[in-house]
Amino acid sequence: MAKLDEICNDLLKKVAAARSVVIINLQSGALMAAAYSGSHFGQEYLDTLVSATVEMFRGQTAQTAEAQLSAQRGRETKNIIHELQVATGDTCYFMAVIPDKPDVALVLVTGKKANLGVGWAAVQNVLPLVTSYCP
Repeated sequence: MAKLDEICNDLLKKVAAARSVVIINLQSGALMAAAYSGSHFGQEYLDTLVSATVEMFRGQTAQTAEAQLSAQRGRETKNIIHELQVATGDTCYFMAVIPDKPDVALVLVTGKKANLGVGWAAVQNVLPLVTSYCP
């Protein structure tokens, strides 16, 4: 997974105000790769970020919404959430499922001063590269 760590480090350096980049297995909840700036991004933070990401993309609330949509549409609707953006008081989270790897997601965390368009463009540009190195 060293190449995935390199991808995370490169993205961290390219995006102004970037604080961390992680790649997560949404099925197992495993942290596949990470890069971060600052000492406050320790293991506890990473564990919380992984858990929250898995919950938002594949958790019970997402599954309930998918079940309701399946009932309304008359066909199975599964893993329908592909991208999320979350803002807190001083951070923005750009989250995207990797194309062709529905059980893997990338999360870019930035400060609030980051340009939203630049954040999304950076995430979208790196997704194909992540795809090529995911198992």
